Amino acid sequence: MPMLLEDVYAGAPTVKSGRHITTVNEFTDQSPALRPEVLAEATRRLIELGDFEAGKILVEEDKGAILGSAVSLAVGLPLAVAR
Repeated sequence: MPMLLEDVYAGAPTVKSGRHITTVNEFTDQSPALRPEVLAEATRRLIELGDFEAGKILVEEDKGAILGSAVSLAVGLPLAVAR
């Protein structure tokens, strides 16, 4: 099985953001557009790691909503987005 997430980060350009260096990539920045197979892999890997004995999934609006939505659908929990 391909490791798409590692490829996304390995090939991503780095930029300086304030005092920090970060990457610009399709997973966190949708640049280029996020491929569905990358989102599916991230969702699957998170579900394998997580414990979803909860009443809802809470994510932050800027970077978490896309993955949180996919996980919400996959595990059948409501989604709450913090702003």
